[in-house]
Amino acid sequence: IRNMGSLKEIPARLDNDAYRPLFEMARFLNLSKKDSAMYTSEFKKQETVRLEKVFYGKEREAMGKLEGKKEGKKEKAEEIALGFYESGIEIATIANITGVPAKRIIQLSIEKGD
Repeated sequence: IRNMGSLKEIPARLDNDAYRPLFEMARFLNLSKKDSAMYTSEFKKQETVRLEKVFYGKEREAMGKLEGKKEGKKEKAEEIALGFYESGIEIATIANITGVPAKRIIQLSIEKGD
């Protein structure tokens, strides 16, 4: 393995997913202590960045789903409020039951009338 690390390039017949990690390990083993420490430090930095991207990506995805659910609930409440309004129920009562502001109920009614 030590001699593998001294090769300038991986031989074509060994350049595949099975052997590539062995060549990487051999290169690492051939490094001086100083270079090895730098390599390890850089690897840790890169891995930290990668993990942060994964974590924050999942967090953003979860936040997006939550926002989508909130928006869906809001749209459903507005749909119900508009239905009540068209049925002749008082705007104040509708606003109280659905949580949709009276101004928004009127706005929805005007938009639907277009």
